[in-house]
Amino acid sequence: MLIVKNDKGQIFVEAVLSMIVLLVLFFAIFEIALLLRDAVYVNRVARETAREAAITADISAGEAKGRYLSDLYFKGKNVNITTKIDGNVVVVRVKMRHVFFGDFTKRLFNGGGVDIGGEAIYPWHDNT
Repeated sequence: MLIVKNDKGQIFVEAVLSMIVLLVLFFAIFEIALLLRDAVYVNRVARETAREAAITADISAGEAKGRYLSDLYFKGKNVNITTKIDGNVVVVRVKMRHVFFGDFTKRLFNGGGVDIGGEAIYPWHDNT
């Protein structure tokens, strides 16, 4: 253990070092919460798109609902929605890129982030 005769600045240095660790931890928890929120919203967009397409028996109506919800939840982000009929079911896949800490890390890490995906399958109801 190092004993210093004049330790007036020791508490300040320890506080600064502790705050750095706590801030990193806080931002990590905050970013994980945003990632989980986006994952829930991606699954909701997929589910509502498939449901709308199955109920109305119209793929374009389902995709319009999906576009509306993705614009509502992910304003300004690129969301990829693919819809297809596979036998007697509607299959919808939604993909989105979640960039950590927004545009700051996008420039810093050359677009770093993770891809979030969701899928929903609903039975196809043909009204004919």
